[in-house]
Amino acid sequence: MRRIIMQKDNIALAITTNKDIDYLAKLLGDIKLMQFTFGKTFSKQEAKEYIQNHFNFDGILGFSPLLLENKPIGFGGIFKWDESSYELGYILDTSYWGKGLATKAALMQRDYILNTLNSKPIATTHPQNLASQRVLKKCGFEYLKDISMEYRGDRKLFEYSN
Repeated sequence: MRRIIMQKDNIALAITTNKDIDYLAKLLGDIKLMQFTFGKTFSKQEAKEYIQNHFNFDGILGFSPLLLENKPIGFGGIFKWDESSYELGYILDTSYWGKGLATKAALMQRDYILNTLNSKPIATTHPQNLASQRVLKKCGFEYLKDISMEYRGDRKLFEYSN
């Protein structure tokens, strides 16, 4: 049985297992997904190393598989941002785009940050990722400012406003 970190209806974030690695490596190699995330794709070996070093195999923070009815459909996660806030993120396999699942994933993570971590939710997007910006606005986030991040480049910073 999968260890679930958080769940809302049929969407969940789960602890990463070794069975997830090949699927996650495939996503990290997809330019449509990575263009707004890391700005590059990963070879299969690079992806496996990245997963081992940056995915959540035992806690609540970090990247984790995003599940729809217990089937992996992407990945997401929660990351400590500063003393009072946590960043949420979500990346869906392209076959799940346009179905409202990114909104459900963002709402699930937003509520977890608010209610379980008792902190302020924030999110960042690539400046050209208009779909993700629309998702955040639907979830009650407001654009705060443009920022530059060392490993992700230019981003738009959003903060939950309710």
